[in-house]
Amino acid sequence: MEKILGLENNEEWNFYLNQLDSKDKDIYFTPEYYSLYEKYGDGVARCFVFTDKENILLYPFLINPINVLGYKLPEDYYDIQGAYGYNGLISNSREISFISSFYSCFTDFCLKNNIIAEFLRFHPLLNNHLISDSFLDVVYNRNVVFVDLCREKEKVIQGIKASTIRNIKKGERNLEIKIRQKDFNINEFINIYYHTMERVKSEDYLYFNEKYFKDLFESDNVICFEAYYNGKLAGAAVSFIYGDYLHYHLGASYDEFLKYRPNDFIFYNMILYGLEKKCRKFFMGGGTTGNSKDSLLRYKSNFSSNIVSFYIGKKIYNESIYHEIINQWEELCPNCEKYEKILLKYRYL
Repeated sequence: MEKILGLENNEEWNFYLNQLDSKDKDIYFTPEYYSLYEKYGDGVARCFVFTDKENILLYPFLINPINVLGYKLPEDYYDIQGAYGYNGLISNSREISFISSFYSCFTDFCLKNNIIAEFLRFHPLLNNHLISDSFLDVVYNRNVVFVDLCREKEKVIQGIKASTIRNIKKGERNLEIKIRQKDFNINEFINIYYHTMERVKSEDYLYFNEKYFKDLFESDNVICFEAYYNGKLAGAAVSFIYGDYLHYHLGASYDEFLKYRPNDFIFYNMILYGLEKKCRKFFMGGGTTGNSKDSLLRYKSNFSSNIVSFYIGKKIYNESIYHEIINQWEELCPNCEKYEKILLKYRYL
């Protein structure tokens, strides 16, 4: 059986999601998470549900029109990709016959609905790239870091490098931690976040608007960690908690307080929080590039030596239309070589 669900079917979406074990799912596959990005304008959220007896598979994605970008095409065409973060297929079965049946149905769905291409960012802790690697072009992208919380606190702390422990102790001497699950200081977080985005010269997409943050902080799965110096906000980070996992989502700090190591202090308190809540893993993510010497990756690896691979997935369903769009894009954007390796590069104009 196959079903296409939207956010209006969030109860049914969650019903199927709840049939999966905690090891097979995460917050990135919930309708609540996809609602956040549909509202942000990243596309229309859909979840393709495929079942066969006791086998269940869910594939949430965002669908977007292509013609509105200005390309001259004979019909209306679309592409799909997962929401910001991690995505792909989740299932209680990896039987090849079941997965093959899903892909047969999903390919028909894409062809019937003029979906020309698909892009995925697989979940590194679920290893769900293994579900798709016989059906899509699955490519290694970069390394990411997680902290194994299925150990005693002492063992977890022993995994933190000595230099970082010294930074944490400096934070403990100078900073106060506040952990919020309600009554968020939304405007304070927005201010410190924008300040940080300017400092690090972040990409435009990550300048989330005020509505995004208001929607984000409405989630029951969001925790905000705040570090204060003499009553002044020095740093803050937003995380998600869901099932087995605690996730670092967004973080920020003010330059004037960096000498007190608010970031190290906050990450340490996130680890302690994850231990207290019996999470199995604290997922810190990776760097801003695929370079093994990426400074952000190296910083995060100070907290843990647990490194896993992050994979992306690509699929073209309509080669002729895809290449026609690429030809038009190359004429419209002759100096866009930096996007050349991106599947949906025609969206960068």
